[in-house]
Amino acid sequence: EVQTALRPLLWLGALGATGTFLFADTAVSLIYGPGFTPAATILKVYAPALFLVFIDILLGNTLYAAGAAVGFAVVLTLKVLVSAGLSVVLVPILQARTENGGIGIVLSFGLSELVVLSGALMLLPRGTLTRAAAVDSVRALASAGLTLLLFWAIPSLNPWLGIPLCLFAFSLASWALGLMRWQDLRSLQSVFR
Repeated sequence: EVQTALRPLLWLGALGATGTFLFADTAVSLIYGPGFTPAATILKVYAPALFLVFIDILLGNTLYAAGAAVGFAVVLTLKVLVSAGLSVVLVPILQARTENGGIGIVLSFGLSELVVLSGALMLLPRGTLTRAAAVDSVRALASAGLTLLLFWAIPSLNPWLGIPLCLFAFSLASWALGLMRWQDLRSLQSVFR
């Protein structure tokens, strides 16, 4: 069941992270106005952590279902300690260098999500994830990379064109790389019925 849930989650998480990175400026200026550029930078730095959050939530729920709640609570406690410790170090450094200490907060958070991922993977019962999970993870990251490469290569687009293009390009890349399959489209159709 975890394997089945992971692939669409990887797709959605990678798409969300890609879109967050590409359209952070648009989202921030649309919601808050043009004077909040530092917030857009924070969102861009947060984008890779967003991908990890998707995975960590599934793995956390899996660990609770497998009876490893205490072990996962220890991992989450370690996450808080790592995040807080890194924040104390990174916020002043990034505030001094970039005048945006918020980058230190999201970097600390993102690095602490790696602690959660590592801990969760160690606690999972053997056989929960197979090599297919690793292959699907690479496919999701490669789909994101190809989409980012496309947007790097083309000139700046109006967001009303760019956002649908991002969705189309990411979907095409994930289809070509085998992350998205026909059965996924059939499942999606059944949801809308």
